[in-house]
Amino acid sequence: MVATRLDAHLARSPEASGFDLIPFAALVGGDFLVLDYGAGAQAEPAVSVWHHQTSDAFAPDISPVPASFVGVLCAVP
Repeated sequence: MVATRLDAHLARSPEASGFDLIPFAALVGGDFLVLDYGAGAQAEPAVSVWHHQTSDAFAPDISPVPASFVGVLCAVP
């Protein structure tokens, strides 16, 4: 993964050794679908929408989507 100016917006803590959110698809308007490996994540990450306009450094604004990545893939025709 390439470091970008979004790095601080993809982590929940400056002490974190990695990212909590891994973007995998761009949405219209600058938002992203992300794999959420944050607090409480199971072996399979949650899928969420990361909102770029309302996210701050170490305070990402996300909205959950289907409960799993498999659920997202099953919803695609």
